[in-house]
Amino acid sequence: MPEVSKMLEVSERRVRQLIAAGDLRARQVGGRWLVDVASVPNARRRGRPMTPRAAWGLIESVEGRRAPWLSPNDVVRLKHMRDRLRADPQPQLLLKSWLVARADRYELSSAEPDELRRDPSIVLSGISDPRSRMSAADQVEAYVHVDFHQELLAEHLLVSSSGPRANVILHVSEIRPSAPVPLLLLAADLADHDQPRELGRARELIAQALG
Repeated sequence: MPEVSKMLEVSERRVRQLIAAGDLRARQVGGRWLVDVASVPNARRRGRPMTPRAAWGLIESVEGRRAPWLSPNDVVRLKHMRDRLRADPQPQLLLKSWLVARADRYELSSAEPDELRRDPSIVLSGISDPRSRMSAADQVEAYVHVDFHQELLAEHLLVSSSGPRANVILHVSEIRPSAPVPLLLLAADLADHDQPRELGRARELIAQALG
């Protein structure tokens, strides 16, 4: 919350009022309010969300690959977006806004997170990827293809949860990323956590991905 009050140049009390009014998206964890940075109205240089296919096209293009569904005009447009991301002073926030539609994000609870981590149908990402440099041994963050979503929930008895009891973040997408996930995707997943440490690491990964 202190970071958000600085961004908005208001008191923390005012931030709590904005949360109560629904003007800011936030959830309370362990007595602390975690604010969704994308809902902060004056955060720097956010862009409009990309379509899922365009988002995955950008992810692939940064890896030096051309997604087969992209037109020549799309390729040119994505080059301009990479340049914009490279020049932006807060690229992690811009990327978060651009890639919001890449997958549906679910917070879940698992009694056996280690078993889930070993499931071959998922691809680890975010705080579960060693490149994130986050310590999250008791949590799992991963991608699963939409066709295997319900099967995964049933097999591992995953239930919807929030707050401290949520130990699984599952990204459900029509495109299953390769393992390890592309750096730009890893950065976007970390940025979604809306915490200073994760946002800082996301910024470093973006710089690394863009070379």
